[in-house]
Amino acid sequence: RGLVTNLLASTGIDRFSGELIARYFNPMLARLGTDLEGLLMLGRNNVFDRSEFFSMAVLALRTSQFSNGVSRLHGEVSRNMWKDIWPGLPEDEVPIGHVTNGVHPRSWISPQLLGTFDRYLGPDWALDPADFRVWDAVDNIPDDEMWRLRRRQREKLITWCRGRIRRQLKARGTSHDDMERAANALDPDVFTIGFARRFATYKRGTLLMHDMERLKQVFRNTNRPVQLLIAGKAHPADGPGKELIREIVKIADSTPELRRVV
Repeated sequence: RGLVTNLLASTGIDRFSGELIARYFNPMLARLGTDLEGLLMLGRNNVFDRSEFFSMAVLALRTSQFSNGVSRLHGEVSRNMWKDIWPGLPEDEVPIGHVTNGVHPRSWISPQLLGTFDRYLGPDWALDPADFRVWDAVDNIPDDEMWRLRRRQREKLITWCRGRIRRQLKARGTSHDDMERAANALDPDVFTIGFARRFATYKRGTLLMHDMERLKQVFRNTNRPVQLLIAGKAHPADGPGKELIREIVKIADSTPELRRVV
């Protein structure tokens, strides 16, 4: 089971023809304990529809002990999307649950912020994530102390980004003046919006640029300057994802108001 899903996952494609599955998996069918039709049935919504493409997602759902979305809403959407795999079962009983994504605070939060929390919330603030009462003590943190910490963190981010921009442009043969102009477009004292995700179409990386006139107004406001940091790559086989990146670069290069989009 794991061998099949790992091999198919390495292609970056979700749906396959029966001929393609046969070409690569016929020699392995005895080891898998099934025939070709048995394997193909595991990857179909309707196991009896031989015209249906083999779906890696359906294979994973049929052969996994547990399935879940990454939030309560994602679980609801997934149960609705895949309910046909369990015909006759009420949607709310489809065996797809959900978990809530989380992080390990001591390795995720900056050391400076950890120290602040330890001082004002007590050293055990991260031991019980379900105890929301611990956060009542956040009001004890002086505003100016939190703001100084926030500014230092933004300065570190901008310093790192400037170094990265210089290295990238130097590798492309950019002149020193153009390289410095690009790096210094970022300002450590400006409100910064960050977008760092894998560029897949469903993540809607260009949504912020959907209403360009409104976005231009935001960036034209000299009393409340804004800069935007965008980071991420598309899967090598994801042409539409790569196109999103090209679209963002094109918009930023052709729109003077977006000079702080990097």
